[in-house]
Amino acid sequence: MVHHPHPFPIVVPVCISTRKQPFPVSRHIKKSRPERKHP
Repeated sequence: MVHHPHPFPIVVPVCISTRKQPFPVSRHIKKSRPERKHP
C-alpha cells in the first residue's frame, strides 16, 4: 500500500506537467542528463 502512492504521484505530476506545460518536463530531463554527462 506504501509502494503504490510512490510511483503514482511521480507519474501523475509528470503526465499533468507534460500536458499543461512541456517546460517542467524538459527541465527535469535536462537536470538528470547533465548529471550523467558530467564526469
